[in-house]
Amino acid sequence: MGFGFVFFLETILKIFGQGCVQGQGTYFQSSWNVIDFTIVISFIIEFINHFYGQNMSVRGLRALQILRPIKALKTVLSMRQQIVALFSSMKGVANVVCIIFFVLMLFAIIGLLWFSGNTHYTCRVTKEPVNGAWEKF
Repeated sequence: MGFGFVFFLETILKIFGQGCVQGQGTYFQSSWNVIDFTIVISFIIEFINHFYGQNMSVRGLRALQILRPIKALKTVLSMRQQIVALFSSMKGVANVVCIIFFVLMLFAIIGLLWFSGNTHYTCRVTKEPVNGAWEKF
């Protein structure tokens, strides 16, 4: 909750410094600022819910905080190159994941056909517990 107040203060200062909506270079003209604003709004809702005992959860919106370091891609060239290389390798990785998925599905279907019903009641002699306890072999 401590960083939520820092984000709230940053948002308020940026809105007063850059302007809100009208004009060139205002706060809501940048999509990163819109993401920051939704994070701050979710913090405020969660803060109010904490004190008034409401059961409205906005933790899903707070997950957008992981997008904040991506703003550093504009300035750090080496990190930008690594991210571009990561995204360019995703097509090949996706093909491998698809092949592995189909192979695992094939083995799962074969396993269901071979072992379907064969392991039912194998750990006990009786169907129901005897004297409150399960009998073992």
